[in-house]
Amino acid sequence: MQISNKIIHSTPINGLNFYSFNSSVKGFVSFKGSFLGGKLCNIKNKLIPEILVEMLDKGTKNKDKFKIASILENVGAKISFTQGKYRVYFTGQCLTKDILLIFDLIAEQLIQPLVNEKDLQSVKKRNIAELLNLKSDTRSQGMINFLQKLYPKNHPNKPFGIDEEIKQIEKIKTEDLIMFHNQFYGLGNMEICMVGDLDHNEVDKNLSKVFKSWKISPLNKEMMVSNLKSKDLSGKSSVVYIPDKSSADLILGHGIGIDNNHKDYLNLMVGHFILGGNFSSRLMSTIREKEGLTYGIQSSISGVDNGNDGYWNIWGTFSPSDINKAKKLIFQQLELWSEKGVTKKELENKKTTICGMYKVSFDRTLGIVSRMIDTLHKNKPLAFIDEYPNIINDIKLSDVNNAIKKYYSRKKCITITSGTLK
Repeated sequence: MQISNKIIHSTPINGLNFYSFNSSVKGFVSFKGSFLGGKLCNIKNKLIPEILVEMLDKGTKNKDKFKIASILENVGAKISFTQGKYRVYFTGQCLTKDILLIFDLIAEQLIQPLVNEKDLQSVKKRNIAELLNLKSDTRSQGMINFLQKLYPKNHPNKPFGIDEEIKQIEKIKTEDLIMFHNQFYGLGNMEICMVGDLDHNEVDKNLSKVFKSWKISPLNKEMMVSNLKSKDLSGKSSVVYIPDKSSADLILGHGIGIDNNHKDYLNLMVGHFILGGNFSSRLMSTIREKEGLTYGIQSSISGVDNGNDGYWNIWGTFSPSDINKAKKLIFQQLELWSEKGVTKKELENKKTTICGMYKVSFDRTLGIVSRMIDTLHKNKPLAFIDEYPNIINDIKLSDVNNAIKKYYSRKKCITITSGTLK
């Protein structure tokens, strides 16, 4: 199915780009929108944007949260707000006849959110409880430790430690949220994508109407990015002790110094998919199936949003007594993968899998709308949506193997073990 040549684009109001695709689904619409306002804004407390997003469904200056819930329930619609590193997202579904109503509500939630002390304390309490639970989660603790070692202060991929994050949340006041909203929320960099049964011109007019009072935000991407280089730690390792655990998590990897727009990215992504991307990958076949050391192990590339310095990592869960054996076997697989490369058969099989997974995502309207906005955020032309399977199929064996050799270094690997170790 061709998507890009059927997408309609307009600019209902300055600072807002609207894209729509009419699918065969009748009487129903999925949508996704975003604007700059993420946690990478140049502010002292990086958690203010995240907490503010959680306040967006707590009411507006004209409607309390119960009224909002009632409106959505009466028409069977869904709206959710989430936070990315750079952007605030709103996602939802509704009947075609309710599009205007729903976007009246979304605009009100974004422009006039109600920020009160009672709801803020509730949000803070829930976040702190979730963080305290993570203290005993071996995988989470391992990844936090890994990323803290890999990236310098203020890097987009560097997380807070849990205790520090709790301290930052506790400091947040209602006036901090209101100040951030007043300073950074607004048009100027907003995109809204819709897929389903809709009249583009009618929705365009409504978007112009409901967002006409919103200011133009001063934010741009360059304002939100700081130090983007990972650290070369050359074989550093550490143990995160978590008591009373029957299993331990092993995480290893290093920075790759590229983002998802780099010419080598897709070649390396395919290489890692062969190594540990699904059930039939090399790591699963050897570490799980042959050796029986784990139920789950995977390899992936992350942190590659536009402008970011990405990394690769392998993660697996093992019995504490098997950690050293597992680590040895993983490095054996990495050396084989790097020195010998992948085979033509492996490459062709995984190309088929990747393209199949991609095409299946278009089975739902929400899948299509997510692809649309993801393509925009990668600064790719919309034609990329249709071209992606062809781009994958055109990848050559030499491209993959050269990328593996170029971006894997045993001596750069950071190794983190998290759990109760003997």
